[in-house]
Amino acid sequence: ISPLQRKGKFGKVANWGAYAHGRAIKSNQSVSNMYNQLEDLYEAVRIAVNSRQNDLELSFVLLRMMEQMRGQPSSLLTTLHDTFDHYCETHGCYGRLSSLKQEIISSLKNFGTLFRGIVFVQQRVVAHILQWYIDSDPELETL
Repeated sequence: ISPLQRKGKFGKVANWGAYAHGRAIKSNQSVSNMYNQLEDLYEAVRIAVNSRQNDLELSFVLLRMMEQMRGQPSSLLTTLHDTFDHYCETHGCYGRLSSLKQEIISSLKNFGTLFRGIVFVQQRVVAHILQWYIDSDPELETL
């Protein structure tokens, strides 16, 4: 049964990832990989829904992060990412992470190694995304 058709615990968008994760654990390897990709997609949707679609950029950074971490290129996620890139080029979705990056670089230039900062997030997964983004960016990875 799809979590979209369920009521109660798994009917909430916040629990869709847990549903796919549970199915992945119980499945053989090839089916498990598909459930893992579905879990990643559900988590990306959750970020977009919870942020009222203000964090579409973070949703797709999450998909890139999970694809890299799992070492499993996904044609579905690649297609979604390409579609999102095209949409954002025409509608201007990108900017929050690059703004954060520029702010960090500027602060480091002004304060040097004494600079410390706190970034507040609403969801724990966003902290993981930001950590991955900083670690994978050539200009920020030395922080």
